[in-house]
Amino acid sequence: VYYFVHADVLPPLTFRTDIVAALGKGIDSACYKFEFDQSQPMLKFNSWWTQFNFMFCRGGDQTLFVRKEAFEKLNGFDEDYIIMEDFDFISRLKRKFNFSIIQKPVVVSARKYYKNSYLKVNMVNLWSYWAFMLGRSPEKINKFYRRSLKV
Repeated sequence: VYYFVHADVLPPLTFRTDIVAALGKGIDSACYKFEFDQSQPMLKFNSWWTQFNFMFCRGGDQTLFVRKEAFEKLNGFDEDYIIMEDFDFISRLKRKFNFSIIQKPVVVSARKYYKNSYLKVNMVNLWSYWAFMLGRSPEKINKFYRRSLKV
């Protein structure tokens, strides 16, 4: 099993037993829902959506575990994706393997929202998501993202 965690995310202390339990239910891959390390109402609104298995609600902030066999059958992450690699991988994964959401939160830093603004981060994320879904190149998405936000 591989478990991917962003540097600004804290998994629950139970992550190992959570993953073992999910594997025991036949789940090939899963991520957690998340909550921010700050309790602002709009951040809580964003967090609320991550309990659902919608592609728009995914991303690396929720961490991701995947069975080694599934990861290898999909040839891992596509190295052409310098951004949105998690969306690319999860979209490929969901077509062939059992994917789920663990209904416990990881804790995500809200730093990016405070360095920029809630509205700006969400607008840039929305644009990046739709650019990915419409097939824009990772280079163009990354250039826009890096130019738009202080990360």
